[in-house]
Amino acid sequence: MPRVRTTEVDAYVFIKEDLKNLGWNPKNPARSKEAQGIYTQGECLDEPRIAEQLGQTKPENIVKISETEFYVIEVKANRNQIDLSIEEAQDYATKINKSKHIAVKIISGIAGNDSDGYIVRSKVLMNGKFKPIISNGKELTSLISPSIVKHLLDNKTNIIEELPIDEKYFFQTAEKINVILHNGAIPATDRGKVMSALLLSLVDDTQPNVNAKPRVLIQEINARVNSVLTREGKPEFYDYIKISLPTTETNHVKFKNALVKTIQELNNLNIRSAMNSGTDILGNFYEVFLKYGNWAKEIGIVLTPRHITAFAAEILNVNHKDILFDPTCGTAGFLVSAFDYAKKHSTAGQISHFKENNIFGVEQEASVVALAIVNMIFRGDGKNNIKEANCLHEWLNLKRKDNTNTAEYVQENSPNRIPPVTKVLMNPPFALKEEVDKEYKFVNHAIDQMQRGGLLFAILPTSEMLARGQYKEWRKDLLTKHTLISVITFPPDLFYPIGVNSCGIIVKKGIQHPKVQNVLWLRAIQDGFVKRKGKRLKPKPPLTERDILTEYKEQIKRFVKDQNFQINDVPELCKLSPIDFKDSSLELVPEVYLDEKTPSISEIRNGVDELVRMTAGYLMTISEEEFTINKNGKEIVKNRNTASYDLIELCNVERKYAPYMNEILSDQKTTPYVTTTENSNGISIRCDSESNFSKDTVTVSLDGTCGTTFYQFEDYIAGEKTAVLEVKPDLDIDEKLKPYLLFYIAHLIRRKAWRYHYGRKLSEERLKKFAIPMPILREGGGGKKIDFSGIKEIVENCYGWQIIEKHLQKKDE
Repeated sequence: MPRVRTTEVDAYVFIKEDLKNLGWNPKNPARSKEAQGIYTQGECLDEPRIAEQLGQTKPENIVKISETEFYVIEVKANRNQIDLSIEEAQDYATKINKSKHIAVKIISGIAGNDSDGYIVRSKVLMNGKFKPIISNGKELTSLISPSIVKHLLDNKTNIIEELPIDEKYFFQTAEKINVILHNGAIPATDRGKVMSALLLSLVDDTQPNVNAKPRVLIQEINARVNSVLTREGKPEFYDYIKISLPTTETNHVKFKNALVKTIQELNNLNIRSAMNSGTDILGNFYEVFLKYGNWAKEIGIVLTPRHITAFAAEILNVNHKDILFDPTCGTAGFLVSAFDYAKKHSTAGQISHFKENNIFGVEQEASVVALAIVNMIFRGDGKNNIKEANCLHEWLNLKRKDNTNTAEYVQENSPNRIPPVTKVLMNPPFALKEEVDKEYKFVNHAIDQMQRGGLLFAILPTSEMLARGQYKEWRKDLLTKHTLISVITFPPDLFYPIGVNSCGIIVKKGIQHPKVQNVLWLRAIQDGFVKRKGKRLKPKPPLTERDILTEYKEQIKRFVKDQNFQINDVPELCKLSPIDFKDSSLELVPEVYLDEKTPSISEIRNGVDELVRMTAGYLMTISEEEFTINKNGKEIVKNRNTASYDLIELCNVERKYAPYMNEILSDQKTTPYVTTTENSNGISIRCDSESNFSKDTVTVSLDGTCGTTFYQFEDYIAGEKTAVLEVKPDLDIDEKLKPYLLFYIAHLIRRKAWRYHYGRKLSEERLKKFAIPMPILREGGGGKKIDFSGIKEIVENCYGWQIIEKHLQKKDE
């Protein structure tokens, strides 16, 4: 008897934690002002209406849904007591439901313990009877979340057509499972395989016998995996997915416990219902597990974000007649999205033929191929043609089957080979080392598998579309043979936590790019996601982020179909424009072709204000004085006429030799060393070396954080990737007005930083040609003169300028 009590106490922790994760308020309703809460053990008897019906008997937990509706949970210590637990939960509910004031609408029975895991069954009250809660033909295996409860009660049903997805809960569970597998002595490189095996083992109605000894449990899981793979026509991948006990016998129990706990977490996600869902719940979880498991990088997995693969499938308008190919398919993200999109627009017969005959993928790593196969099985597509191989040594040939086109793999590019592919979706491995095959080689190979007029979507590092040498020659060759339809800049943190500037290209095979043909240039640096605690997530409503890809999706889709389709130009965002073949660099990215916004004087003032605030904040951190900031002058400056000047007309642009930072570290730390950092006014360290530039000049980062500018208040050293601006000596300006002019110019340079990044550096020559709009005074005869007093008015009315002004005066004393 004590043993039973102990395990039921363990279950209390499981229940409380799971209910909290599901979104229930964990507080005792008697001590909380909130509408919902959880009574644990005897706390429910503090509610007079419940105590009146139950007397001194009580279930383990009662969840307060509302003032009149409740949810009863009863626990038993052993898994074979699940029927008893749900029966007793129903008995408690029946007693409470005799009340005229309150009612139990949901019940759950839990049976098990921490060692063996828990079984959960739940029911909802309908027409006086408790009925099992069903989703996609399967009973739910978890406790019930507030959103599911609301759906059941509002709709008076025990059926859920589509399980609501809580991304946060998915992330938490994925991370939790990775910790469980780590604690179970399962190597990082095996965790994807173990997860695949466990998920496949849960496909059938009965669950593995978790009470069995470790070796027996492993054998049963593997037998289930083999059965599913054989059924799907992929038995050859069994060896890549089957799991084995650790070689050290002392770790057998630890390994088994990790499997049991992982199955529990999967049941908490109602994974079996997800497997039967027409939606992508399971696929979402599976990819979250791979992406945020903190181990995927150890086996070379870099997942293309799901919204990008779905976007690509839609803009290429994938359909059941297409022959699809991803030569570097990884875990099959693009093929999954293409299959999902085609499925929405196809009959059952069409999609059945499509998945068996029209989906082709190659992946070099056997363990990753296995993950791809499992990923496709979860979508009801285990019949695809994904294989393990080096894609550069694989060729596809057109084949006729059942009076329709399909393809077959061949080992060589024979003269008689007929390329069959109509659409390619791919994200080639980004080459980080010189000896690795460059990304464009994979693109070329994919194009070689395509029919004339076929469409390719590929994600590439932005450098491939910018760099000179072999990259420029590749771009030139590409345009000689094919048509570039569009280039789309993606957010710089798209692959976060991996940092790489990337873009998507769309190419039509077999037609030399017409010189007058418009290309769609789109700078989609916002995709609706934000970084939160090491992950990119969509913020929950009411918070929203701009999603440019979604905004332009339909227009891109129409332009891909018809390059005469017109799309409005939007400065710094979108433009239809032919390629500039006179460009000696042949740079093919939106940042080269998009127009700049023409800022009003008011917009310039607001931008200068931001720079002044930031600079004032820096001065306050390095000063021992206390400052009081009062609002200066007028809130809005009047609009003025402006004229454009090249930066070189206003400032000298210089760079000088500077020693490397690690060569000049010292204890004295007097001279600022300015680099490409965007913090601390651009100062990375202080040293005792002599300065190479004088104070009261502006530094501009040419690399890294390109276009970042800072006004320098001390003599300093500027690193080799930093340019320095000094007001031209022959410019007709009073000496005291120079700081105002430099702050004004510094902001306008920052406004142009969007054109540059790690992939596209800002050079001195480019900087010198920057067009700077200057307020002007009209003179007789149509002449013009820069209105330096107007610039002073703009700058001195910025919040915090008093601090800068005081610092400038102090330096001059």
